[in-house]
Amino acid sequence: MNEYSVELLTAEDGFVSSEIYSIIQDRQGFLWFGTAENGVMRYDGRRVTLFESDSDPSQGLSPNDAGN
Repeated sequence: MNEYSVELLTAEDGFVSSEIYSIIQDRQGFLWFGTAENGVMRYDGRRVTLFESDSDPSQGLSPNDAGN
């Protein structure tokens, strides 16, 4: 049987957006959140890391809106 837990992630954890378009879990267990305007956030079980658009699109996300 699978075990699940629910946690509230806030700005103190690094969670920067309340508009989430998608949530996926990768093979390593990281949770990825696609946001409306803040790029993509990865949650490793302890903290949130933000990945956002770079001024050079070849080096980062373009655009920050994960819904596009």
